[in-house]
Amino acid sequence: MIEEELTRIRASDEFKKDYEDYCEDTSQIGEFQEFVDSIQLNSKYFRLTMNTKSGGYRKNHKNRNLGEDTVAIKEVTSYLNKLTDRNYPKINAEIKTRLVKKDYLRGLIMDSIIEKCTIHTLYIPIYLILVQELYGSDPKWTTILDERIDHHYKTFTEVPVNSEESDYLQFCAKNKILDKMIGHSLLLSECEKLKLITGKIHPNLDTMLQVLKDNADDSERYKCVQCLYGILKSLYGDSLLPEGYKVKIDALVQTETSMKIKFKMMDIIDRR
Repeated sequence: MIEEELTRIRASDEFKKDYEDYCEDTSQIGEFQEFVDSIQLNSKYFRLTMNTKSGGYRKNHKNRNLGEDTVAIKEVTSYLNKLTDRNYPKINAEIKTRLVKKDYLRGLIMDSIIEKCTIHTLYIPIYLILVQELYGSDPKWTTILDERIDHHYKTFTEVPVNSEESDYLQFCAKNKILDKMIGHSLLLSECEKLKLITGKIHPNLDTMLQVLKDNADDSERYKCVQCLYGILKSLYGDSLLPEGYKVKIDALVQTETSMKIKFKMMDIIDRR
């Protein structure tokens, strides 16, 4: 009886009209799609290794308990670690094969590539080409990339250094954060040069200038000033430095005690 009633309702003119009106109004569907896309996948869900020490067990049960998505992520990560300008075509093809019909893994894959960018900064251009190859067909891919870069930045800047650890471990943690900040700055610079994102590099450079001003360690300050030199040289070439940057760097030159850092600051102004 229930099935007959449902059949009668679906065949009625009233139902057909209401259904057509529903299909034409895509606003609710779009809102639901945006909500689904905003949900972050839990990267810890994907188990990348077997937590068993027995070699025989590993040999006999290799990948038996690993889902297809986990295997795909593991293999893509391995290929990312091997990526160079020479083997790019082959690596690109292999990664694409692993991600067929797995667009829902995009966030995790982008996060992994962004992490590689901040560590292996020489390969940033290649990694960005790879992201565009993988997801460039989506008109929103640059927006998603921008969001993932912001998300990654927060993962290492919004977590305080553990003050209960030894001075040495705290120093190492701070140094690691600075290295990632530098990698992040270089990534933003390349993205803006390629017009993938806009309006991010200058606020970021202001942050780096503040880090340069506040940091007491000469080696860390020198890393900052090298980063600033590279980015500003890339952005402005041999042209005059904008007055806002010139004023801030001149002020830092006046108070700098390390001649090595001071001369590098002066090089930024002159772009030698």
